[in-house]
Amino acid sequence: MTANNFPSRTLGWLAIAIGGVTLIGIVSLILFFTFGSFFGTLNDLCIAFEAILSALLAWILYPAYRALSTRLSQFLLTAALVGALVVSIGAAFVIFDITGWFLAGLMNFFGYALVGLWLLGLNYLPSE
Repeated sequence: MTANNFPSRTLGWLAIAIGGVTLIGIVSLILFFTFGSFFGTLNDLCIAFEAILSALLAWILYPAYRALSTRLSQFLLTAALVGALVVSIGAAFVIFDITGWFLAGLMNFFGYALVGLWLLGLNYLPSE
């Protein structure tokens, strides 16, 4: 199986997994503010895992959009991968108590802005 003939069912399950991890992260954030610290770590793990799954989704969808615009799709894939890396590093910083939640939150905002740039471009390319 190559990236060009990746089954759409797998893409669907990947999208559902991203949504499920996001939902678990939201619930764990609510539980963190209600009960305490364990749920904060679970939320940070969900944030990192969601970013990695988003990068995987960008990687899988890349061949389909490369044909539409080679340079833009390559830039957008790079933005998504770098964004996922930044988000994962920010979450790891909080999990291992290297930095506080504020700096990690800024890293998450920046990383997800790059992932959002990929998503914006993904929606822009088919309209060209």
